[in-house]
Amino acid sequence: MPEAMAVQAVRLLGPRAEASAAAILAEHPGLGPAQHRERATARGVRASVLEGAFLGGPFMLLWPAAFVAALSAQIRMVLELAALSGVHREPGELAADLLVLQGVCSSPEAARELLDAAGPADEESADQASADEAPADGEPAGRTGWWVLVKRLAYLIGLLTAGEQSAGRGRQLAVWSGVAAVVALGCVVPLIWIPASAEMYRRATTKLAARATAYYAPSVEGPAVGPRAARRWVLRPGAAMVALRTAVSILLIVGVLVTALVADLRIASSHVLAVVVLLTAVSALYVLVLRARRRGPD
Repeated sequence: MPEAMAVQAVRLLGPRAEASAAAILAEHPGLGPAQHRERATARGVRASVLEGAFLGGPFMLLWPAAFVAALSAQIRMVLELAALSGVHREPGELAADLLVLQGVCSSPEAARELLDAAGPADEESADQASADEAPADGEPAGRTGWWVLVKRLAYLIGLLTAGEQSAGRGRQLAVWSGVAAVVALGCVVPLIWIPASAEMYRRATTKLAARATAYYAPSVEGPAVGPRAARRWVLRPGAAMVALRTAVSILLIVGVLVTALVADLRIASSHVLAVVVLLTAVSALYVLVLRARRRGPD
């Protein structure tokens, strides 16, 4: 699955990324390479947040579509950074780069071997290669595919990071427990997905941009790809904003419930139907407001 996705992503998004990079260079000829990459990174982060967090938002059934949209935004950003760094490679080599940067393979050589094993770079043969791949250690194919999807989601939202050593078990347990709590609470208070997903997508895409910059322009000073330095716990603005927006989301839900009960609102003699309609309307309005605030000039 990962190799087929990388091949198809380069084929579909590569020309668009080249055009976007050329547009950045043409519109801002006075800027240096670092500033050009900053603009591409900012646009990629914004696109992944808008498409991923807000498309999935309060509507859980749309989360798979949000995952694909956010992943496409990340891949396009990586391809733009490659073009802005003066890297113009064959599609197969770019697909191998994606597999390395996304943590699927540990080296370009391993990525190329995986792509070669997948066969011709067309959709049917790539899908067939993924279907023929035997699960390791006798694990059922369905369970293997499910676990691969979970790991891809974990890389996308930043729970796992390529090129970094894993955090301590205690911290990993705390992170995964927090995600489980968000999922459980999100089933009851759907609007919590908007701020939480937005922050996770923002952090993950920013880290991916740092890795891509170090990969394509290793001489550029910036965040290194390697073991994380020791750091102390600090209050991060993004985390504070997530907490604030989560509180606002909960207050909105409580407000809708109280309003429906106090005003005795009914639709077809049903309180439940009235609450569902009100929650849907409030959710849609909340999403539109946040999308409008997030949008900005490219």
